Amino acid sequence: GAGTVETQCLGGVDLAVEVTRPDFNGLIGLEMGLARHGVREVTRLAGLHAGEVDTVVTTGGSSVIPAFQKILLR
Repeated sequence: GAGTVETQCLGGVDLAVEVTRPDFNGLIGLEMGLARHGVREVTRLAGLHAGEVDTVVTTGGSSVIPAFQKILLR
């Protein structure tokens, strides 16, 4: 399926674009890589292995993106 991304600009130009999940994941690939690195680094600095983390609290809009949720499950 596809979803619609909408923006409202102050300059009077509004934009609505239909984006598929694979396309969206491709567009945010760099950010997901940075998030993955950050999660690994924080875990390493805490001296933990992924299996030792019991709870992760997420906030913000990115926390509901399935690709981001997969990062946290690993």
